Amino acid sequence: MFTLLSGPFHPHLESNLVETVQRAKAADPHTPLAIIVPSETLRRRLQWLLCVEHECALFDVHFLTFHQLALRLEAEQRAVGRSDSPVHSLELVGDFFYEYALSIILQQDSSASNPFALRGTTLGLSPALWRTIQDLREAQVEPSVLLRGLQEGLFDEAATERLQGVFGLHAMLQAWSEQLGVGLPDDLTHSVIPWIAHSPFISKLSSVIYYGFYDITQVQLSLLEEIARATAVTVFFPLLKGEAAQFAQRFFDRHLLKAGVVHQSVQNNLGSSSPPESAKSWTPQVQVVNALGPEGELTFTCKSIMQHVEQMGYAWHEIGVVARNLELYLPYFPRIFEAHRIPFGTSTTRPLLEEPVGKVWWMLAGLREEQFNWRNVLGVVTSPWFRGVGDMKQEVSANAHVWVQAIHHFRIVGGQEDWEHDE
Repeated sequence: MFTLLSGPFHPHLESNLVETVQRAKAADPHTPLAIIVPSETLRRRLQWLLCVEHECALFDVHFLTFHQLALRLEAEQRAVGRSDSPVHSLELVGDFFYEYALSIILQQDSSASNPFALRGTTLGLSPALWRTIQDLREAQVEPSVLLRGLQEGLFDEAATERLQGVFGLHAMLQAWSEQLGVGLPDDLTHSVIPWIAHSPFISKLSSVIYYGFYDITQVQLSLLEEIARATAVTVFFPLLKGEAAQFAQRFFDRHLLKAGVVHQSVQNNLGSSSPPESAKSWTPQVQVVNALGPEGELTFTCKSIMQHVEQMGYAWHEIGVVARNLELYLPYFPRIFEAHRIPFGTSTTRPLLEEPVGKVWWMLAGLREEQFNWRNVLGVVTSPWFRGVGDMKQEVSANAHVWVQAIHHFRIVGGQEDWEHDE
């Protein structure tokens, strides 16, 4: 059974989700459920909503992101899979792997038939090509189908040459991925779809709840449809009225409203039959502020947060700060938030190479390639993160000045040759 509930996130979808879980647990406290969400942030939010705010009994309720679900199914398939269908391991890689592979292909193929041969060294070409190929992969469009469409004249003739180049690269990357046993998270998801019908984890669930997505890739949609064939599925789909929601509405109408789907709009089913007049006319309050750099922006943000807490009665956990890119603010916001005594949690992290221990690892890994440059050697052995072995365990960092004196005494200005000469 496929049930589809649509409406605004708060309070409609949240309240109906709580009621759905409470109703299922009231009928049978041991009934197994799975709640699937698109992000880790939303997963934590639902755990807080059900556990803390509503004190629900959640025995055998599984909170999983899309990727965590695929990982669980893949692990289960490897553990209990049938012997007549061996499972091939898939090593997950990121976008950088494919961008680098594309750059190598473009550098090696300088033939006249390659439409990108003259632009092989152009900055940004590999990432741009990869974004296009990634869209084709997410839509599960096979390279052979695309190339056949070119032969049949289904594309604009003026773009045929470049499209043939893109589709050829798509086919080459797909062959490389299969040969090397690597792939993206969506490839992992695609590989576990045939396992759904045999999965003990899916078969034991009384219901699978999908919550909070307004658009998903074709791979995730195929997984959802396959799960719906194996067990009961309820989808909580955030949907508003107006131009801003047209994209979600098109996806909703085209891919989810199908024959056999039970649809219920929950927007007007909470409390009274219609929302209060104040809710109908409410619009977000927008304020545009000019600030001097990231520090100025964060200082204003902290003062605004303090105003909402002290004067308007908000709680700390009810306030969120959103930015297009948090990395720009990362060097400043811990210090500024702590100066204003504001508790915070963030999904962003500092790059590893900005951490002192990361810098030491990087220099240590590059010593041999850089012929033991004296500056890098000195940076490694004088770092508090460097530890010797045996008798040197305590002496290296304590006698760092000895290394400095030795380098000056033996006049080590080059690399490995100077070190070997002074031995």
